Amino acid sequence: MRHLILLFCVLISLHAHSYKISQEGIRMIKESESLILVVKDGQTGWGHKLVKGESYTHITKHKAELLFKHDLEYAEKSANELLSKTQIDVTQGLYDSMVSLCYNSGKMGVKRSTFYKKLLRCRKHNRADVIYSCSFILKTNIKSKGRVRKGLINRRIREHKHAIA
Repeated sequence: MRHLILLFCVLISLHAHSYKISQEGIRMIKESESLILVVKDGQTGWGHKLVKGESYTHITKHKAELLFKHDLEYAEKSANELLSKTQIDVTQGLYDSMVSLCYNSGKMGVKRSTFYKKLLRCRKHNRADVIYSCSFILKTNIKSKGRVRKGLINRRIREHKHAIA
């Protein structure tokens, strides 16, 4: 009987942190990534980074959507895992922003960020703590190839606004 109760508690805790990205969140990511149908700097489609075994020179819009869906599922899984470690009340806007950050920076990039470390310290049911933590989105992974990038700054501004809305 104790095993069943333990299993039930685990299932409830897993379910409590199983969110899905909204259409607005998907739009936010696509606006930030732009659709590229050729390979440029190891990327194609909606910001898909080529992995070992992929050797595209160009892709179709349909293939870009398939790659996006796959990458988005991974980003959602990453966001759910990271958020499950917090005590916060997750809003749809915060979740969408976390997925966008994971999509762009990867799970480990977000996990190492000051933003995420601040989220981990938030008190349960304390919206002010969450809003304060979200201010650190603006400084999260804004460099590419060692330089601050205007496009990444603009993306973080959108993610921040969406997270605290």
